Amino acid sequence: MRKIKFRAREIKRGEKIGEWRYGYYQFSGFQHIIHEEDGPIRRSYYVDEDTVGQYTALKDKNGKEIYEGDFVSYRHLEDEGVATVEFLDGSFSLDRIPLCNLYESSLGVIGNVFETPSLLTSRDKQ
Repeated sequence: MRKIKFRAREIKRGEKIGEWRYGYYQFSGFQHIIHEEDGPIRRSYYVDEDTVGQYTALKDKNGKEIYEGDFVSYRHLEDEGVATVEFLDGSFSLDRIPLCNLYESSLGVIGNVFETPSLLTSRDKQ
């Protein structure tokens, strides 16, 4: 079964510079929360809603989990490039290519839109 998991940046003392938190996502009124589980221990963190991204259930060629908002290098048939993971038309995709059509061995996470926005191409900014 596919594990539904999210990541988001923790808000500490009102600052949006906290650590990445991974787990179950909850929106409660006006609060965005990630619940992390470590065995029997469960911790909850307030997170920045703008950084919430869902796990795609795929890992890149190095075993790193791929999340919505990641910059990923890829090869597909004759095409290769770098694109942002997006959720479009009911599935995760890179440059409108569904992730399910790509081999994990051809994918490499190289950053994300929150920590490395300089990787955005002019096409992505439009």
